[in-house]
Amino acid sequence: MKLEKEYRYIDFDPQFYFDIAKTLGQAKFIKYKRAVYDIPGKDGWLRLRTDGKKTDLTVKISVIDDSKTSKSLEQELLMDNFDDTIKLLELIGYKARSVQTNYRIKFLIDSNVEMTFDTWPEIGTLIEIEGDSEEAIELVEKRFEGLHQFHTDKTITDLFSEKNIDVKYAENLDFKETPQFIVSNFGINSDPNK
Repeated sequence: MKLEKEYRYIDFDPQFYFDIAKTLGQAKFIKYKRAVYDIPGKDGWLRLRTDGKKTDLTVKISVIDDSKTSKSLEQELLMDNFDDTIKLLELIGYKARSVQTNYRIKFLIDSNVEMTFDTWPEIGTLIEIEGDSEEAIELVEKRFEGLHQFHTDKTITDLFSEKNIDVKYAENLDFKETPQFIVSNFGINSDPNK
């Protein structure tokens, strides 16, 4: 299993940092749909995710330590089809505890660090910087003026809890309309279902 290390940032002006990121690399725009499942007896979860072209099933196990990096062990498998995989998981006793949608803008920086702008219903846009080490993450962070002040140890679950939403069991967490940040930068129709 691969050890994922990432820093998360909240409560910033997404356009300001997006404009800086565009000078460092090509943006890849993705709309994800995911189904999330509990793993009995583990501090982790299964995530089935699709962008409409690629579908993957990932096991994520939380790793707790004293660093300021969010860490999880993960193993990912490519699947043929989102809906067929849901049916397969149901056959072996797994029921999705939540179905969620979000937009992601991904940049590869310095060939070993990934920076994403994740826009979620209700909690807005956050940034995650993922790399092989805290040092690699911090080198990228320094290229984004003032970004360090928006660093948080809060999880996605924590951020939704602050909005009185239990994301773990949100049956259909989706957008009522496409967020302006996405429309402005990608010209996406304001109806998120089109």
